[in-house]
Amino acid sequence: MKARSLFKKLIRVSGVFAYPLSLAVMWSCTAVVLHTPGTAAQADPHDIMGRWAPDERWTRWQEDFDRGYNAYKRKDYVLAQKIYLKTLEKAKSYGDNPSKCVEVLAKLICAIIDQGDAKKAEPYFQEILTLASNLNKKNALDELAAISLEDLANTYQEHSGVSKGESPQTLSAQLKARYALQHAIDIQTKVFGETHPKQMETRTQYASVCIVQKDWNGAREQLEKIHKYMRAMRGKAWIHSSRWLIYLGCVYDKLGRKADAAKIFAEIKQQYDEAEMTGEIEKYRGNFCCLSGDYDGAEVWYRKQMADAQKDKSKYKELFAYRNFGYVSEGKGRFAEAEKYFRKAYELAKVHMKPDGSHKFIELASEVERSMRNQHKNKEADQFRAKEAAFLQYANPRFKSTTRLYQEEFEVLKDIDSISNKSRKDLHKK
Repeated sequence: MKARSLFKKLIRVSGVFAYPLSLAVMWSCTAVVLHTPGTAAQADPHDIMGRWAPDERWTRWQEDFDRGYNAYKRKDYVLAQKIYLKTLEKAKSYGDNPSKCVEVLAKLICAIIDQGDAKKAEPYFQEILTLASNLNKKNALDELAAISLEDLANTYQEHSGVSKGESPQTLSAQLKARYALQHAIDIQTKVFGETHPKQMETRTQYASVCIVQKDWNGAREQLEKIHKYMRAMRGKAWIHSSRWLIYLGCVYDKLGRKADAAKIFAEIKQQYDEAEMTGEIEKYRGNFCCLSGDYDGAEVWYRKQMADAQKDKSKYKELFAYRNFGYVSEGKGRFAEAEKYFRKAYELAKVHMKPDGSHKFIELASEVERSMRNQHKNKEADQFRAKEAAFLQYANPRFKSTTRLYQEEFEVLKDIDSISNKSRKDLHKK
């Protein structure tokens, strides 16, 4: 099944496979062409998608590119950078396939970013942005170049630190995050257009950093664009993203735009009432306060959330209220109190939440462990982890499996553009 799945991916990525006896099969048409030595010399060096067809120059170029990629996989980023620079010069000198310039530029920038200073890659970033945008407008950007650009945008997101769910607390970390996320947004919007599927996620990360910095106008700019995307959403998709509208209302409130804030909150309340959801506005307003460092304000909203949970006699809502109290205590540096709240949430979850293979139990357990380590109770934290290991393995088998399968697929996609013509042929035989 894995070989068949990988084969299907390769079919999508490459239109041409090389066979013995020089038999070329073009998947995009019904004709079968038999090349003789005389006709092969006159063959068009590009396929119908504008991609490079195998010839000696590009075969040697691909071998050099693969050496750079292998160095990158070994985490020898300095060597990878040197090799990619040479392959970039070759691709430019050939001049007949600018998509290969995009491909190697993307890898070159990734190698520089992974050395720790993304700003050193700025000249190459401006070059790739201009080149890729122009190619995509002409519908001449091939699949491998597009995959490399997506990988570059993901690398910028990872470099920001925000994609791991952490909020940068120091000024240098915040500036680094904004710089990296803006570059990811530029790739997603200026190359692929305003409808890029990951654009909303990246903008939410950027808005989060702005909220941490109390840059209300910066947050407003991103959140208003998110609001615009959400107008096309319905049902669960809208509900899932609704926190960002609540954050927009909070930002309007901070900016003194009371009427705009009231309008947003009324829109959200109507949707929540129709979905029979209560306590959500209070929860997310508390989350906004936590994100901006206003823990006293957060506690006020979380108490309202707890009151709603107790009114509904919902243990599910109650456990999340306890969890939020834990965040407030943690933010104030009261780690023993945070441990108490996180333990309460975890124990309620074990009784009232059904193990469905999701990661929620792992998150709840890790918060208990973290609060213990913050008190330097490392031995007790180790004992807690060992004690809960069996339950977490029982509660999350599907989550572990999904993660492993996702990682395998990610590695396949990452390696596709380094597969040489020979290995493609061998893979097809298998």
